[in-house]
Amino acid sequence: MDQLEARPKRLSHVKARPQEQQLSLFNTQTAEFFVLNSTGRFVWEACDGTNTVGGIVEKLIEACATPPERSEVVRDVGVLVEEMKDKGLVRW
Repeated sequence: MDQLEARPKRLSHVKARPQEQQLSLFNTQTAEFFVLNSTGRFVWEACDGTNTVGGIVEKLIEACATPPERSEVVRDVGVLVEEMKDKGLVRW
């Protein structure tokens, strides 16, 4: 499956706690903490199982006051969701 077509979904064993612009995540199965910056938080919140990675990229670009290069956003979002999948935070 093409990663841009994947539909990442947050897993229920991951607890999220907002902290100003950041978001702290706690994986209750591994007892690991993760901290996301505001961009990571945007991506995390969009991982609801209905949005594709490509759709998340487009939403993120639209949300930026100064649109970044699409290729950079595709790369960065792809790396982030893959890492979240590897860490047991999301699935698709």
